[in-house]
Amino acid sequence: MVGWFPEYTITEDYALSMEFKMAGFKGRYLAEYLAVGEAPDEIRNVCRQRSRWTKGHMQIFFSKRCPLFHRKLKLVHKILYTNGTWAYFCTIITTLVFLFVPFNSLVFGYHPVAFSYEFALAATLYLPMNFALMNYVRHPRHLKGQWLAQISNHILTFTYMKAVFNTLLSISGFKAKAGFKATEKSGGPMAAPVAALKKLGSNIKNSMQRTTSADERLPTVAPLAAASEPARPVPVAAKVVVGADGVRKVLPPRPLTAAEQIQHKIKLEQQQAKASKKKEKRGCWVWINAKTLEGALDPLWLAFSLCVSLAAVSAGIYTIVKSNTFDFTVNSWSDFAQIFTSGRLDVYLLVPILWAMYNAIPPILFFVYFFTKGRFLQILCTVMQVFGVILAAVAVACLWLAMLVPYQTTTPETAPIRDLSETINNAISHLPNMPTNTYP
Repeated sequence: MVGWFPEYTITEDYALSMEFKMAGFKGRYLAEYLAVGEAPDEIRNVCRQRSRWTKGHMQIFFSKRCPLFHRKLKLVHKILYTNGTWAYFCTIITTLVFLFVPFNSLVFGYHPVAFSYEFALAATLYLPMNFALMNYVRHPRHLKGQWLAQISNHILTFTYMKAVFNTLLSISGFKAKAGFKATEKSGGPMAAPVAALKKLGSNIKNSMQRTTSADERLPTVAPLAAASEPARPVPVAAKVVVGADGVRKVLPPRPLTAAEQIQHKIKLEQQQAKASKKKEKRGCWVWINAKTLEGALDPLWLAFSLCVSLAAVSAGIYTIVKSNTFDFTVNSWSDFAQIFTSGRLDVYLLVPILWAMYNAIPPILFFVYFFTKGRFLQILCTVMQVFGVILAAVAVACLWLAMLVPYQTTTPETAPIRDLSETINNAISHLPNMPTNTYP
């Protein structure tokens, strides 16, 4: 009814699902693992995979098959399928805005966000609700995965921007249409089983092309065993059934099917990898990432993002030090309030600093992952996850403190960039005059 796999996009799963909906089929969520796959590890392969997903969605969005304007789709399906594409645009816009707003506020002294009672109330309601919605999981151990998925949006922003730009060039005729590039996946406990599965399929195909006798059987064990390993006996499985009379009977053991053998092989490989716990040589992971980058600019974008966040935090700290905030004794609430009423620590200084510190978390984790993916990275992810929640809570507290204490905001005249400009001008003005040579 819907034909074969769609060929007008490189994300055929997204397009095929939409084709089924337009044909009148109903979809249901099945909470069951029906297939075992493998995810890329190397930075470049991850970026290439996400870029392919983005291009495939854009190929549909900027075409006559755009779900938003398709008459055969219901309104709810139009919204949901368009949201899958619009999410990339929202990620790009929000990441750039969240990156440069605190930088502009702390470095230049211009504040695009006006803090007020309504803003504090909205932030107090929004942040906990957003946290609960984005981190709804059935088991606490899944919280880290949900948090990393949110962090990845910042890391992959440049990848999304490139994909959208290249798709628009392709649609305009300035660039060839993007083709499907399989993501390279190497290493890990799944490498051997996947290779065995490919070899098994090749053997089955070759066997079917040959004329076989009645007693010939397709090879099942040999392809699953590595060339350097001895052939293992075929595992067997017994089945317990209940007869019509209610008596339990044990059927005789039977050879496992090819699919069951593959699953058994995967479990063995995972158990062996877990038992051995082999450590990679120092520098091996760095070399793999550096070798597979192939001139990609994604790390440069993240380095730029980290520099912007650190510059914003440094500007905020410079402003605090310059204002001599803590140069008096605090004996009462009124003395404590002077820290804020004297224009030292105002809401336009504290909240952007916390904001910039949170913005620095994704690029920091990226560069740590570039050098290692071991125990240190796991511990750092946990620490950063807790640290991010603390930053958000302190930022909300600062917003409400601004409602109790009259803050004095930082102005462009007192911004760090103005001090830097004056320092440079003074240094230039004190330079000795260079002698002027007269040429004929």
